[in-house]
Amino acid sequence: MPLIDVLITLLGAVVGLSFYIYSIKTGKYKKLIMPVSLLFLILISASWVVGYGMSGSAVYYFFVFTVAITIYLKGLYRRMFYVLIGVVIAALLMAEILLPDIFANPYTSRLQRLMDLSVSFSICLFIVGVMLRIVLDQLEKSVEEIKMLKQILPICSKCKKVRDDKGYWNQLEEYLSMYSDVSFTHSLCPDCAKECLDEYFESDAKDPMGNK
Repeated sequence: MPLIDVLITLLGAVVGLSFYIYSIKTGKYKKLIMPVSLLFLILISASWVVGYGMSGSAVYYFFVFTVAITIYLKGLYRRMFYVLIGVVIAALLMAEILLPDIFANPYTSRLQRLMDLSVSFSICLFIVGVMLRIVLDQLEKSVEEIKMLKQILPICSKCKKVRDDKGYWNQLEEYLSMYSDVSFTHSLCPDCAKECLDEYFESDAKDPMGNK
């Protein structure tokens, strides 16, 4: 594997590992997804240029990058990166046709190229396997949460607390928050808002002795 290609691969590995560790420890990774994705796109494009273009290993990394974008980006950002990836690949292919000298063969032998392709392919398979494992784990967790929410819950008819499988009684909001990713905001429905306002005006109309 050419030295500069090795350095690009190591840089990508360090960035990816750092991003993963940071996301695990803090959970605050959403703001970093876009800049990290752009950085990886730049690194893969550079690997395409220095790694013998279409005949090198960068094609594998573009495939893995597209899979990662499909998994981790949503909505407009995902579509934007699809377009960006298509534009970058088209530009690289056009440059390879018009300026073939830029994409010179960095390999000293056919065996070196085969070793580079084999190592790169193995790395890409490993990365895709890890991403699929993460997705499957999240899917299994979601299925378990759905099963939990579909079961019959023992609930108090007066205070509406829910009894868990350990015999403890919890507020409904606490129970759902513990066993799912549901979060709550509190407000008043029209009926309760009217009742609260009526109580407020009734108490306001009374004198300090409790008489109207």
